[in-house]
Amino acid sequence: MENTIKVSIILPVYNAGERVNACVNNLLTQTIDSYEIIIVNVGSTDESSSILNKIAADNPHKVKLIETPNRGAYCARNTALDNARGEWIYLCDADDITSKDTCRYLYERAVKNNAQISTCALTHINSKGDATKGVDTDCPTNGEEVINRDEIIRRWIMPLFRFSKDDHLKARGYMPVCLFNMEVIKKNNLRFEERLRSQGDELFILKYLNCIEKAALSDKRLYQYIFYDKSICATFFHKRIDIFKVEKKEAVLAENRREVYEKYFTNKNLLARLFIRQILHKIAMILTEENLGAIKKYDMAKSALDNFKKDKVYKETLEIKKNLSRGERYLLAAFTMGAPFTYIMVKAFLISKNVRAKK
Repeated sequence: MENTIKVSIILPVYNAGERVNACVNNLLTQTIDSYEIIIVNVGSTDESSSILNKIAADNPHKVKLIETPNRGAYCARNTALDNARGEWIYLCDADDITSKDTCRYLYERAVKNNAQISTCALTHINSKGDATKGVDTDCPTNGEEVINRDEIIRRWIMPLFRFSKDDHLKARGYMPVCLFNMEVIKKNNLRFEERLRSQGDELFILKYLNCIEKAALSDKRLYQYIFYDKSICATFFHKRIDIFKVEKKEAVLAENRREVYEKYFTNKNLLARLFIRQILHKIAMILTEENLGAIKKYDMAKSALDNFKKDKVYKETLEIKKNLSRGERYLLAAFTMGAPFTYIMVKAFLISKNVRAKK
């Protein structure tokens, strides 16, 4: 009978160069007694491929290497999930450093406390190797703590919906500080959103948290998050004034957040806010698409609005509009009056957003 694999470590790689060598060799020193490393190389064109093939050949019982075209990190993670054999899942990045005790510590905390997720903390490191300030944990905690469903909702899930502008300071979605239960993932058919290039980790965690009852938290620092100028996240955020990419991401996030909230919660005021945000970013995405002419943009925006007005939440939103903020009421009024007014309102929003992004 095949030995049980406690943890599957998932690692997407794209042009990580020599850094992936240090990363994987570090993962091979994990102190947990039963684990596998699933590496998905997404069409690397540098030395990553040769480095990974050598590592896989030298460690055939520990490392599984999968080669795929470059369809993004989240597609790679889904591929790895389909091939994982572990009872628990740990996901990290190819240019960071994981403590040798990370998987063992997270696993033992999860099992001991009968929790479906276990977390630790990370240290932010810049490309020069210096530690920087920043949020260290996904769900703030002091020491080791176990929280139940109600506390998970209050302290972690609700801030991840981003209802308030400072919610990003209350809870985060760093994937490499979490250990996930494979049974929960399979039972709820959880997948990474492949349309995203960033914030997919946060979205996955939001979906996962709504499927569990207990979380084992810790502020023990077991991961070094290294910020490189050419990493995917760095490239995305350095180009935030590419407003179409930003709005495309926001539209996908808004759609998913609304779906998650509607599935698990019933507060109509909060659902209405998510619904308005979904409309806003969908129209904004259309209006910022450079490859579309003005007439095509208008037609697509009108069609999108017509579809939103058929949504049952639209009527509910109209009924509780007095509970919305002034800005949300203005947007709802524009949506209600039709495409011309919506076009003007969203254009004003985009101009304002672009000005703020350039400051």
